[in-house]
Amino acid sequence: MNHDAQNRLLSLASRQLGISGLYWFLASEAALFGGLCLAVVYLRAGSDDWSNAAAHLSSGTAIVATALLVAAAGFLRKGSTRDGDGSVPWLVASLAAGLGFLALKTLDFHGHWTEGFRPEVSVFWASYFLLTGLHAVHVAAGVIVCGWLTWRIWCRPAWPAGQVWLWGTRLYWYFVDAVWLSLLCLFYLG
Repeated sequence: MNHDAQNRLLSLASRQLGISGLYWFLASEAALFGGLCLAVVYLRAGSDDWSNAAAHLSSGTAIVATALLVAAAGFLRKGSTRDGDGSVPWLVASLAAGLGFLALKTLDFHGHWTEGFRPEVSVFWASYFLLTGLHAVHVAAGVIVCGWLTWRIWCRPAWPAGQVWLWGTRLYWYFVDAVWLSLLCLFYLG
């Protein structure tokens, strides 16, 4: 086997391992969030003040947050269909939408905290801060990867692994969106 064929085979094998690793990671994250969401459903059934506490959440904030996350995923999708540095503007837009979501959730958390709605106040607020905070950490991780990917593709538009990374980042962002929609149902629509 010549050297070029060997390199192509190794490249293909490493991509397949990376894709398998991403699927395993997302499965473990789905198990984490799924278990926590089931625990919240159980806790909610035994809580008398759930509806009263949920009334303090802003549906406007939830709508804007949802729009930002869906837009970020859409921008990533558009960026992943472009070759080379043609994807950079879409990645920057996705990055901006992700940062916008984080800024909005930071303001939201701060507002609830200063109003006295803290985790120790009730099961609702403990659940809300835990799950939406954990989700925000996952959004921040997606923003960091998206920022790194933007920089990497901008510096080297013909980067061979760029499309695989774009695909993986997009898949991760879809997962983050799905988790947010679950949290939206648990906290904002209940």
